[in-house]
Amino acid sequence: MADLTLVDSTLPIDIVNAIDSQQFDGLPAEEALTAGMVVRVVPSGATGGYITKAKATNNTEASVFGICRKTVSIGQAPTVILRGLLDGYNLDALDYWAPVYLSDTDGLLADAPGTVRRMIGRVVPRITGKIGVAPDKLLYVNCFWAWGVDPYVDDRLDDVLNTGDATSDGVVDALRDMVLGLGLGAVA
Repeated sequence: MADLTLVDSTLPIDIVNAIDSQQFDGLPAEEALTAGMVVRVVPSGATGGYITKAKATNNTEASVFGICRKTVSIGQAPTVILRGLLDGYNLDALDYWAPVYLSDTDGLLADAPGTVRRMIGRVVPRITGKIGVAPDKLLYVNCFWAWGVDPYVDDRLDDVLNTGDATSDGVVDALRDMVLGLGLGAVA
């Protein structure tokens, strides 16, 4: 896994077709943040409601909110990009349509999943209009993709499958409970 870098971290991330993006302003930073860092919301405590760096080491840390548009100090409120086409990342080593993930490293994106799999975006082409020149590469981010459901944990999923008799099967019961819990089904 390789972490992605910015072409120039002193510049804000450029949002292409900003009208089609989704951005959020107003949440202060719990720590200094650099342009392009992936952030999450601090859930509670003295800095509850602030934003801080996200990372893919566990479900709490991987609760992605968006990407910081510019570098800010503690207490400042950056624009956070939730969805849009971004220019500024060094994507030369990635193929078009390659997925981009949250890294295990604080605030960074990577070319492979971290401990907790959170896909943040994909590499997309941008036509430059020059004949014979390959399209530029942009990062399409949609942090809503990363708002995945926490894994369903149920010890019954490790049970031995029932062989077809009339007794209850723990695996089937666990799967039914999961489907109902996710709102994907209903009891008639």
